[in-house]
Amino acid sequence: MIHRSRRRRRPMAIGASVLVALAAALAVPATSLTAWADSQPAGTVAETPHLDAVEQALRQVAPGLDGSVWQRTDGNQLVDPGTGAAGDGWVLQTPGCWGDPACTDRAGTRRLLAGITATIAKATRTVDISSLAPLPNGAFQDAIVAGLKAAATRHQLRVRILVGAVPGVNLNVVPSTYRNELAARLGADAANVSLNVASVTTSKTGFSWNHSKILVVDGATAIVGGINDWKDDYLDTTHPVTDLDMAVTGPAARSAGGYLDTLWAWTCGRKWDPAYVWFAASSGASCMASMQRDAHPAPVPGTGSVPVIAVGGLGIGITSGTGSGRLAAPPADTKCGVAAVYDYTNTDAAYDSVNPEETALRTLIGSATSRIDISQQDLNGVCPPLPRYDVRLYDVLAAKLAAGVKVRIVVSDPRNHGTAGSGGYSQIESLAEISDVLRNRLALRTGDQQSARAAMCRGLQLASFRGSDADKWADGQPHALHHKVVSVDGAAFYIGSKNLYPAWLQDFGYIVEDRTAAGQLAQSVLDPEWRYSSAAATVDYARQICPQ
Repeated sequence: MIHRSRRRRRPMAIGASVLVALAAALAVPATSLTAWADSQPAGTVAETPHLDAVEQALRQVAPGLDGSVWQRTDGNQLVDPGTGAAGDGWVLQTPGCWGDPACTDRAGTRRLLAGITATIAKATRTVDISSLAPLPNGAFQDAIVAGLKAAATRHQLRVRILVGAVPGVNLNVVPSTYRNELAARLGADAANVSLNVASVTTSKTGFSWNHSKILVVDGATAIVGGINDWKDDYLDTTHPVTDLDMAVTGPAARSAGGYLDTLWAWTCGRKWDPAYVWFAASSGASCMASMQRDAHPAPVPGTGSVPVIAVGGLGIGITSGTGSGRLAAPPADTKCGVAAVYDYTNTDAAYDSVNPEETALRTLIGSATSRIDISQQDLNGVCPPLPRYDVRLYDVLAAKLAAGVKVRIVVSDPRNHGTAGSGGYSQIESLAEISDVLRNRLALRTGDQQSARAAMCRGLQLASFRGSDADKWADGQPHALHHKVVSVDGAAFYIGSKNLYPAWLQDFGYIVEDRTAAGQLAQSVLDPEWRYSSAAATVDYARQICPQ
């Protein structure tokens, strides 16, 4: 179990083509929030109604996973991983070329890569990395190698690298090849590195594999978010994917390491079964199932004052849930033809109990009293074979709109929609697929379609993503968005790897409640995003653009 930080208690206010399509969609290849960005007066204890609501929900749905899959901590700090400075440097966005369709100056990407190197270079004991296959390449790999060489010249290191593998798709992701190439690049310093590399699928029939994107160093510093370590999608291209990570120091970093221990415990237990795990280790290294717990048994000291809930999910195949019974039958439009599979998202209480991040995100959205900002790849899933949408998520959004809460949603341009085998960063062909579902769920609450439309006209903004005034990159390709961001009331936000559409993967992220940090996120990411994306809005209460 992960050390639980002491804190002041507050009142709880099927075929190969289908798998290729899944690989693409499951993350393969106007009022400003700054108005709420005031800091708490010195000497006061910040109230945290949003975190309190999320924690209460997590204790109900997954009490047994506190410390292994989710954990609340105080004493954290959001800092620039490259310089250690305060300010908005903890926001690690790529490419960071707002307003330039040619994206000639990728300042965000440079800061991200420098932050990866600087973080790893400070390692004295452990480095933990997770991502989605393929394994890190290009400048991402260069950044990792540079950091490892700097650290390994001074210290003996234990290093784990785990990627999720889409069955039938990632057959060229061979851990032993990566191990050998990494050792060659480290040269003499490789002797100071005990290395584990694994490519993992936890369930083929359940379409489940690792999707988290985590870097943890010494259990004390972490970079977490949605960015995969892929050069072709993010770096060596004239139409880079827009994405986001965040950097944190303190006990929340240890929470991320504990989550990776949970994934590695399963991985080490199945490392001899190539149907699920491809594993490689450096000479003499065993499978390090509990590296974080073994290397960092003492509590991680606080570095600041920011409260954080770290929350992940185990997908399918790692452990059985403790929830019992079935949820209410979902509406018929969540299914897509005869290829639809069993709906874990909308029907299975046991699935809920081992994937608490989904409850956490719905609860975070439900805790909003004034506004909700959502920046996502999509709200609708890979249908078929997976369910079209999360009914409870849409119902929470409908309830908030009916109550007068302003809702802004930005998703990846639907022109990124790909057919099986062609990739793509969108699961929809039109924003109407989102607004139609939302209006139908609203109508169940308001009584009819007309009143539902009126509620959307009063409070919704829905747009496809743009990074500049141009509707495409200079090379003619549409803007692709891979954010997994939810922000509420200018006070609390989620950054991680979990999509809001149905996907049964291993994911992880942070929920932070801090007005200063929320304001920094708005100024650096959400405000410029809407500045350019608003031109593509199909619903915008501020400009009286209503759904048809």
